[in-house]
Amino acid sequence: MSSKAPNRSSDAHAAYITAQKKCLSGSAPFHSPTEALLAYVGAFESKDAGFIEKTTASGSLIEIPMLKPNRLVGQAEIRAGHEQSFSTIKTAAFEISPPAANNSVSIADGTLSIERVSGQRDTHPLSIVAETDSGNLRRLSLYFDARYYRLWSDKTIL
Repeated sequence: MSSKAPNRSSDAHAAYITAQKKCLSGSAPFHSPTEALLAYVGAFESKDAGFIEKTTASGSLIEIPMLKPNRLVGQAEIRAGHEQSFSTIKTAAFEISPPAANNSVSIADGTLSIERVSGQRDTHPLSIVAETDSGNLRRLSLYFDARYYRLWSDKTIL
């Protein structure tokens, strides 16, 4: 990724507010996949499942490893999955690199820091990919850095 300074929450919040205004005016929420990526980050930090639902299409896909299920398909499932997740989160803050993008896909890497309602705090290194179609979020995937975790499906070698 780029070596420029990371995007702070204020950049994501500004993209989120701009996309909300576009939705209210009846136009497509995003002109680029980078707008979609940043607005999603702002909406996640604001715990706004309704906005996330409004900016997706009927067949949209959101993949987040920490959600159950971790593949949310369609607007209703996307909203319900985020609402369930947000009910356990007190605060969420992304810090991401400036996104690299083409006409349909944007990618950034950084961290997601979560404070749960229980008081537990976690910081996850991640990459985030957003794909748009006709001004809506078509696919969003979070990829967590799992190199320090042994998955249940891994076998010991020695």
